Amino acid sequence: MFSVKDLELEIWQRQALMALADQSSPWECCGFVMDNGVIIPIQNIEDELAIYRMHPGEQIQAMAYRMPWAVYHSHVSSRGYPSQTDKAMQRSDYHQIIVSLMEHSVRLFDPEWRIIKEWGSIS
Repeated sequence: MFSVKDLELEIWQRQALMALADQSSPWECCGFVMDNGVIIPIQNIEDELAIYRMHPGEQIQAMAYRMPWAVYHSHVSSRGYPSQTDKAMQRSDYHQIIVSLMEHSVRLFDPEWRIIKEWGSIS
C-alpha cells in the first residue's frame, strides 16, 4: 500500500511512471505523485528534449485536487540521477522522482536530492 510515511512507491506506481516516460519519449515526462498516491501527469511545455517545464495551469489544477508528495520527471537517454539543470530548476520542498528509460529504473530523492530508494528493472 502506498505510504507517504514509509516513502514507498507501489509496483503499479513504478510501472505507471515507466509507461508515462516511455509514451513521452523522446521528450521528458513530468508530473506529481500526490499525497494519496495518485499520479497526475502534467504537460511538459519545454521544447528542448532533455529538459522539462510543467504547464503552469495544469500544476495549479493538480494542486487544487491534493497536495503533491513528489515531483517526477524522466531521463530518456541518461541515468536516473539529477542533472545540474534538475537541481537548478527545483522550486519546491517536495520529494523528487527520476524515471530513467536508459536504465529502466525509478529513483526517489528527498528535497535535497539525497537518494532514498531505488528500483531497477521496471517494465
